[in-house]
Amino acid sequence: MKPLSSQTDLKQAVNKKLDEHELSSKQLYNLHGLLNNQQTNKNTIKQRPWYLVVATAMVAVMAVFLITTSPNKSVEMPQLIAGEVVRNHLKLKPLEVSTDSLIDIRKYFNKLKFSPIASLNINDTSTLIGGRYCSLQGYKAAQLRIASMKSGNVDTVYQAPYIRDTFGELPDIGQNDMPIVVYERGIKVSIWVEKDILFARTHVDSEE
Repeated sequence: MKPLSSQTDLKQAVNKKLDEHELSSKQLYNLHGLLNNQQTNKNTIKQRPWYLVVATAMVAVMAVFLITTSPNKSVEMPQLIAGEVVRNHLKLKPLEVSTDSLIDIRKYFNKLKFSPIASLNINDTSTLIGGRYCSLQGYKAAQLRIASMKSGNVDTVYQAPYIRDTFGELPDIGQNDMPIVVYERGIKVSIWVEKDILFARTHVDSEE
């Protein structure tokens, strides 16, 4: 790969990146600051070894990439969770354990870093039928299945460790918060935190 040897090369790399991403006003301001600093120190850069010039240019390009691809967790994370939950729900894999007992569920899911619980947010009109190991946004989780006693329709209930730095601020029903409701591919998904566990549940029956 040829080194970026001039200010022109740097601007070309940045312009190429800009063609791929749309920047906000704040991001444009930050980017212009990077370029202005490069111009101000142009004479100093010329005196540096070529590998330092390359490193400086790469830092600028990476800065553009980071500010244009970093997700807004408070806005996007619930939709990302719902997307993953619904994709798996539409292509249900076989149960690894079939049971209506929470005690049996806890025994089976002994590789998790938490103990599955019965949620206060899931009413008595649904019954547990089993579960399997899965993941949610990269964290090992339990995918439980519940069946409606009225319709027989099956929903999936995910339980995963609530990592605030990853999942952002989510409603805690222990603090009387209401679950977030997101729709993905026509399926309703509710998301909440309970006893430091993240829950995500599909609602095949719209009245639930």
